[in-house]
Amino acid sequence: GDVEAFETLFSKAKKMGVKLDTDVHARAGYVEAFVNAGDEEGAQAIAQGMLNSWKAGRLHGRPLTHTWNLLIQQRALDRDLVGSRERYKEMVENDIPLDSWTYSSLMRALVEVKQTNAAYKLLRVTMPEQGLQVHALHYAIVMIGFVRERQYTQAVHAYERMMERQVYQTESSRQASIQVLGSADLQRLEKKGAKHPN
Repeated sequence: GDVEAFETLFSKAKKMGVKLDTDVHARAGYVEAFVNAGDEEGAQAIAQGMLNSWKAGRLHGRPLTHTWNLLIQQRALDRDLVGSRERYKEMVENDIPLDSWTYSSLMRALVEVKQTNAAYKLLRVTMPEQGLQVHALHYAIVMIGFVRERQYTQAVHAYERMMERQVYQTESSRQASIQVLGSADLQRLEKKGAKHPN
């Protein structure tokens, strides 16, 4: 699969004198291949090797942010909040810059364990304090989280906040918006005594 393809690519590049092993972008792709293959331990080991190389000055290019975001996101998808937080702490401890996508991964981890209010606080408070741009994806994550938790009022509030701030819409945020508004309408109808159509 992807892992074998990356190993072949690295091997050929080395034979040709191309130094992919010192390029952050190329090595991040290797981490992603392991993540996609479901080998979290392998991905973590490669990322740790990247960190060691970075600290030793043998790895060049952009910071390791994207690599750690991949690790946090994978933990989030596995509903492993503790693991997501551990990867986040590694970023902070090793001066790996945080970005908007780091927070989207953390928010996803919180939503997966039904802590959407905490995710919404990251969006409303922490990200602005850190000077990070909030994107439609961040709103989509919390809106869907609120709907899953049946917190329709909060979901509508997040939607309205996104609209007030004129956040550029994406397909995922539009889908989340439709789900939020539809769920809120159903809740209002049920309160008025209407029967659910299903």
